[in-house]
Amino acid sequence: MNSNDRRTPLTLLKVLAVSVMLPDEVGFYIFGLRFTAARVLMILLIPYLIAQFFRLLVTGRYRFVLADALVPITATWMIIAVSEVNGIDAALNHTGPVLLEFSVGYAASRFLLIDHGEALSFVDFLCRIIAIVGLLGFLDTLAHRFVLHELASSLFGNSIPLSIAGVDEGGDERLGLLRAMSTLEHPILFGTTCAIGLLLATAVPIRARWFVILSSGLGAVLALSSAPIQAIAMGFGLLIYNRILRRMRYRWFVLIILAGFGAVLILEIIPDPLGFAFSHFVLDAQTAWFRTWIWTTGVAAVAQSPWLGVGWFIPQDYGIPGTVDSIWLLWALIYGVPGSVLLGISMLGSASLPTQGRDVCLTFNEMKLGTIIGILIFLIVFLGFTVDFFGSGWILIPMLVGIRAHLGELGQSRTRYLVARNEVRFAQG
Repeated sequence: MNSNDRRTPLTLLKVLAVSVMLPDEVGFYIFGLRFTAARVLMILLIPYLIAQFFRLLVTGRYRFVLADALVPITATWMIIAVSEVNGIDAALNHTGPVLLEFSVGYAASRFLLIDHGEALSFVDFLCRIIAIVGLLGFLDTLAHRFVLHELASSLFGNSIPLSIAGVDEGGDERLGLLRAMSTLEHPILFGTTCAIGLLLATAVPIRARWFVILSSGLGAVLALSSAPIQAIAMGFGLLIYNRILRRMRYRWFVLIILAGFGAVLILEIIPDPLGFAFSHFVLDAQTAWFRTWIWTTGVAAVAQSPWLGVGWFIPQDYGIPGTVDSIWLLWALIYGVPGSVLLGISMLGSASLPTQGRDVCLTFNEMKLGTIIGILIFLIVFLGFTVDFFGSGWILIPMLVGIRAHLGELGQSRTRYLVARNEVRFAQG
């Protein structure tokens, strides 16, 4: 394989990352279906991704990662559940786009990243893209309107109602400031994406590191949301924990046990743990009450149909509001409890192969990248109880999951590790 052929997959992945960060208005409609720039590129990538997967198989480079099986199982369940409740048309029209973004987003980073250094190169590029998006969010704050969405709408003739994202047409204000969205679909998604960029730039060496940290930090603040601030605080805490106890082999297992014990203790001591969490860890008391209401009505609705959910068209008599601020609760409503559980274990299944240890054939920086992405996946799982991920923020999740799976696979091949020492240009390319 010549040099250009080797760089093509990584280049395609970078182009996909750029398309993901474009405003939703950059797209078009066909028969009522919305095709964003990212969705169009994903559809075009499907044949190439299939070819890449078989190329890994034929060359003996493929190593099974648990998420490789769980992602297609989750996608299949999504179609089955909605087909049974709403019919096959609803499954294709409503579930199809979500399935496309989830499956192809994972497959893109999973199979387009091949050699040592490429994951670091992609994360370097991704962080700089997020930094630019974070810096552009300042335009919303200065102009007190969603500048980039209005510009994209005027250029492409598409107007995406902000109410779709749960934002009032007049904007969403806190502390007298408009909550910035930049090119993303909601202030929470914007802030959380910036938090991801900030944590990545802090944990692994990248170019223009301080620009990324400062711009991403600015975006996380301008979103005026508790979710990105929580993510940054917890992310730094976990990084410090990992650094202090780096010589302790089972440090993460110990932390999981302690966290589980703490969760059980809280459930025993506090009569309303969700209400306590919402009232103490969000910036707006009204938001805390709203989320409590969502969980109360949502859990009651899920109890009526726990296996298949209630589908995309939730009956009004359930009293559930138009936006459900929890990806786990929303997926349980639409796809049933199995759908919500499958999504979670698909994300966690990307870590079935280790990225740390004596027998892991990764460079030091690749090991660090594996650790921070594992932390980010945990943070996304945690934030998912109070945040619904969609649009750009949603596509970014399976891409991160795919990177973690790629690193786990890469760590199992000693031959490729030895060759990688002569291929350091990928870490800088």
